[in-house]
Amino acid sequence: VRKTGRVDSLGGAINLRNGRLKHCRSIDEWESESLRYVPGTAFLLHKSVFDQVGKFDERLHTYWEDVDFSRRVEKNGFALGVKSDFVLHHGVGKTCHKDPHYTTYLYQRNRRTISRRLAKEAGVKWPLEFFLWKDYFSGSYRLARARRWTDLRRLAKAHFNSFA
Repeated sequence: VRKTGRVDSLGGAINLRNGRLKHCRSIDEWESESLRYVPGTAFLLHKSVFDQVGKFDERLHTYWEDVDFSRRVEKNGFALGVKSDFVLHHGVGKTCHKDPHYTTYLYQRNRRTISRRLAKEAGVKWPLEFFLWKDYFSGSYRLARARRWTDLRRLAKAHFNSFA
């Protein structure tokens, strides 16, 4: 819940066709999705789950680490769930303070890394790669037009430095 008083997200879903995330704003929406994740701002889990699944992938640092962890939770036979009567107020941008290292580099690098990994596991290749390249070129064009050269370098580095 943000200052608007409306629910921003109960959980999320991953679209492996385009490598994008979606916020689910209702239980029905959450339950209709096949690839779900629990946002890292509000993880609640038993220690035994953490012990079996392992820790968050520290190479990711910030962004998409919750997606990766959620998928590993389900892979290890545990169910993901949401609690609609639990309300958490989360400040926007408090992690990254709008720092382009976070918002441009880490988000884009981790998006590519995790969506490619999940798509490979699911046997999906097309059209994910098309959308990843399309978003890279459109982002590059936008940053070049704005003469944001440092951010353009960050985006290129993110695109070419994703890991498996």
